[in-house]
Amino acid sequence: MRVFISITQDLKKAVPFQRMLPYILDKLKEQSLTPARYLFAFQDVPNTKNQLFSKTSMGKLVKAFPRFEDYLWPHSEQRPCETTASNFPAVSGLTYVQQGIPNAITPEMLTAVAEKIPKPYSFYSSTILLDAIPWFGDSNPEPALSCGIQDVPCATDGMNLYNAECSFYQSDSIVLAKCFDYGTNYNPMHLRFEVTPFIETDMLEQMDEQIEKISALFGGKRRMKQMVCCFPPEEIARFDAAAKQMELFLQKRSEAWAQLPMPSGIPFDGGAYQSVANAPKNKDFQHRNTASYFKKILKENGFLWHHPKINGYCDFGKIVPEGNYALNISTELRRGDSLHIYLRCSGYNFFISHVLASDRPCHSMYELELYTSDLKKVIQLWESEVVPEIRRLFGDTPDWYAHSIHYDNYIGCTIRNQP
Repeated sequence: MRVFISITQDLKKAVPFQRMLPYILDKLKEQSLTPARYLFAFQDVPNTKNQLFSKTSMGKLVKAFPRFEDYLWPHSEQRPCETTASNFPAVSGLTYVQQGIPNAITPEMLTAVAEKIPKPYSFYSSTILLDAIPWFGDSNPEPALSCGIQDVPCATDGMNLYNAECSFYQSDSIVLAKCFDYGTNYNPMHLRFEVTPFIETDMLEQMDEQIEKISALFGGKRRMKQMVCCFPPEEIARFDAAAKQMELFLQKRSEAWAQLPMPSGIPFDGGAYQSVANAPKNKDFQHRNTASYFKKILKENGFLWHHPKINGYCDFGKIVPEGNYALNISTELRRGDSLHIYLRCSGYNFFISHVLASDRPCHSMYELELYTSDLKKVIQLWESEVVPEIRRLFGDTPDWYAHSIHYDNYIGCTIRNQP
């Protein structure tokens, strides 16, 4: 197993996207740091079989910089409308495999391309990765794969779907990734540090302080900090199998809980839009006050708003000592007064998402209090029945692991989309 710490910072106010690469290279030069290689992935919607390919963003790129033609991945059956130019290694057997194409792309060329994004190169997404940076005097040149994904042979599909997915690629690196369908108000920079040797020598805390100092050198606004564990192929396969068992277990428990009486009178897993019988409708009901209401109620079950020991997108968090897992409850009262409640549980090798309530009409405190009583009952069921099964399937999470709530890079992801 290899372990990385990833820090995401928004450089929107520090430097425009088009100048991020030279800005970061200058910062690295000040620290006498040089990347060993440069990876890139530019994705365009029109594919190479389009008769007007020369007029697309990818066609313009290849015409202006002919060397990029060697890195074109034509459209695939899964993604028939995409063309990707990328020198990321392919994935085979749940490990990275180098493509054998000489890397003829320089940082100067990548900077010249970035300066023309989004016009005239209006790519769907753009990724530039500065790889194998010797943050601490040395760096493992072999990248690690951080997600349990199925092998997609290039020979049968025309391209490997993961060759341009930088979220799976873990190394001592800096990643500049921009997806333009999300707008242009966010210039993310991902700093990645391998900390495996420092866990083995019990120096993780000291190195974390050094990592914080390095991240401060680049400026920008802190968005996310997370720890990512990367496992060998046989472990990934085992966790994927455990995730399938967990899915079946959750389905059976949901069916059993549906037979239990609930305070609201609505069965668990009973579907959406079921109302509490004889519930009053209060025109003055202020749904914005529900956040403070849940802070008080969930604290009784040990859940803290923005838990200090859980990074990322933590709403109401709790660390379960039996197994050292992070629980997170998200509540949302949407327009139209419909209540949604999600429970997420994670450890160093899994992530589980369970919808506890979906589209429950909520027009009064009377209904909200009943739904909260339902939630407290389900929390007790989860901790008494589901958590022991998680320990059996996935084992305990090590004490050194830094918990975070996020939606990438988890092994053995179990998603249950129905309440």
